[in-house]
Amino acid sequence: MERAVPHAVPLGQIEVFQALQRLHMTIFSQSVSPCGKFLAAGNNYGQIAIFSLSAALSSEAKEESKKPVVTFQAHDGPVYCMVSTDRHLLSAGDGEVKAWLWAEILKKGCKELWRRQPPYRTSLEVPEINALLLVPKENSLILAGGDCQLHTMDLETGTFTRALRGHTDYIHCLALRERSPEVLSGGEDGTVRLWG
Repeated sequence: MERAVPHAVPLGQIEVFQALQRLHMTIFSQSVSPCGKFLAAGNNYGQIAIFSLSAALSSEAKEESKKPVVTFQAHDGPVYCMVSTDRHLLSAGDGEVKAWLWAEILKKGCKELWRRQPPYRTSLEVPEINALLLVPKENSLILAGGDCQLHTMDLETGTFTRALRGHTDYIHCLALRERSPEVLSGGEDGTVRLWG
């Protein structure tokens, strides 16, 4: 994934700048497209790159086939987590979740469809969102992170319907028991919690 180069950088230094960025790049998240043909990868620079899995994994793949087919700036800070629905790619970073239409991304017309921010305890608090989880039966999205809470968002209306408190430190992962449906969360406080 390439990051935009500052305008004042001489042409001879652009390659060095991009090589340094790749050297210090961290991929925090990934998600496969609904069709299964593309992989989205989110990095510490706030970019999302889309790779063609068939081209990259082909036995005849060349170096060019392994590069992103499209890269776009999604967030100002790192893209900590992503998840795909049947039509959307959802990404989260510092304090907010955004939606992108897969059909538009693949046409290289990456325009943000919407963005939502959970109700945080104070207006000064902008914690990172470390985990996203789809709950298909309820058509909802659960997000969690630095504010130690799980937030449930109704995907149809875009409203946040509840916040679950119990963790005492950052939440890093979420899992779904679909039959129940119950959600499990794990965090830096060393606990795994079950929510009904």
